[in-house]
Amino acid sequence: MQNKFWKYRRFLLCGLIIIVAATLITFGKEDERGLYSIVEEDVIIEGDYIRANEYIQNRGIIIGDLITVSNEITNYGMVEGDIISLASSFKQMGNVKGDLRIAAEDIIIDGEISRNASILSNHILINDNGVIDGSVHAFANTINIKGFIGGDIRGVVGSAIISGNIKGNVLINARRIELEPGALIEGNLIYVSEEEQFIDPQFVQGTIEHRYPSTLGILSQFENFQNRWRALSIVRKIVFLLAYLIIGSITILIFKKPLIRAAAIVEEKSWINIVIGFSILIGVPVAAIILMIMIIGIPISFILLALYGILLYLAKIPVEIWLGHKIYKESPHPVVSFLIGSILIEAILLIPFAGWWASKLVMVAGIGAILIMIKRYYKHENDEIDPISPVH
Repeated sequence: MQNKFWKYRRFLLCGLIIIVAATLITFGKEDERGLYSIVEEDVIIEGDYIRANEYIQNRGIIIGDLITVSNEITNYGMVEGDIISLASSFKQMGNVKGDLRIAAEDIIIDGEISRNASILSNHILINDNGVIDGSVHAFANTINIKGFIGGDIRGVVGSAIISGNIKGNVLINARRIELEPGALIEGNLIYVSEEEQFIDPQFVQGTIEHRYPSTLGILSQFENFQNRWRALSIVRKIVFLLAYLIIGSITILIFKKPLIRAAAIVEEKSWINIVIGFSILIGVPVAAIILMIMIIGIPISFILLALYGILLYLAKIPVEIWLGHKIYKESPHPVVSFLIGSILIEAILLIPFAGWWASKLVMVAGIGAILIMIKRYYKHENDEIDPISPVH
């Protein structure tokens, strides 16, 4: 019994890590009452606070980011990091040391934000006590600024009413702009509108410039956005590929023999791998949905989906080891074969249409090989398989 425990210790350790991580994410130091999630005044949360609930309120201190999805979100306390939220109604009455990134129907800011705010909303109200020390990027139907903005204001709004102090420039696309008594724009005011607005110069220390909407300008901005998005996509793919190669190499070093056996199964049972892999690829999500409908099976469903996600992420490794070994038979280590196979498969993925099908074929073959390897591992049948040589 003791020998079996040590034999399977790696599997047990991985399972324990998954359970602990899921527990830390799921449970926090807050008071939950049904659909409510409330962080009380005397509570300090070290780390990010991530919640999805009907009503979320923070009165304590969060030493990290506040990441939420809710119908109504209110922050009376302190958030040392950023607030990232999706809500129907959002009220910022406390202090935020980082950035505010939010999409909500109605937004009221009556506290302090130490950095920048990126806002997508129908109505935005920055009250007299509202302070945003950085810049504001806003896309809204109406924005009413009564408080203090330490940087620039940029964005697209239907109507802008300003009676507060803006230290930087205002560059907005708006149908209507109204500067009320008490307003002060210390920088320039540049606005894009179908009609020129009456702007009292006493409220603007810099220059006032009106621009008419330009179709060419919009197309140019869209083209610039596309170019930036393409560049970002390339960088993202490179980063994800490097991360995958590192994780895959570490996985091979930890589970070297099982993955070499799975790579041998790729060639030995190619069609069976594909059939089993395709069945799992389709069947697991269906089974998870059925378990969720049964209510009592929800925890099992989450565990199943977590294991399913790990399997999908690692499924290509046996196929890539097998392919890399086919190309370089004198490979000194399976990690080298994995790296060669991974780069080749990534190159194949660049082929339109065929690359997508090749990706799915590699995935289902890998899933099948891993599951057959696990089955044989527990039935002690792997001795019958000649692993890909050389095995170091």
